[in-house]
Amino acid sequence: CGHRRRFGRFRGHRHQYGKDDNDCSGTCRTAVITGSAEDYRVVLRIASLAPGRKYEATLTFDAGTEIGYAHAWVDGNPYEKDWLSFVGIGTGTGSRELKGKQEKFLFTIDPKSTSGTLYIPLRSNKSFTLRFGITDRLTAVNPNSQDRWGYYYVKDFDVDRIAPFLLKR
Repeated sequence: CGHRRRFGRFRGHRHQYGKDDNDCSGTCRTAVITGSAEDYRVVLRIASLAPGRKYEATLTFDAGTEIGYAHAWVDGNPYEKDWLSFVGIGTGTGSRELKGKQEKFLFTIDPKSTSGTLYIPLRSNKSFTLRFGITDRLTAVNPNSQDRWGYYYVKDFDVDRIAPFLLKR
């Protein structure tokens, strides 16, 4: 994807989503996680997800920077009162330099979903740049797939029985 966009800093629970804010639907976006020394975060909004469809999301970053980060997969805007987290994952970039390191996530949207929007809040202990993309054109990766450095890099929420995600907020 050639599309790039810088995401801004978010503090507290005041940020309201505009028509195009952090919309990652169908394209790859570059997000710069910024903030204060104790709180670096960004929220990605993935819209136009179809009920019953399986998706593959890719998070790309430069590993080796020793940055700890966490993300959650959420139904509903996490800056509002009515939201539900399906799963949260805490990890880090490690100390080994791996330019263009990827983490992939496979999931299905529940056929009974009444919303087509999924939110992914990300937090880190330092500012860093990541790239996020999502597609319904699956690449045949699975939890046993290894990246070019020999690391397992695919999380399948369907296999783990975390998905399908029922989106209704």
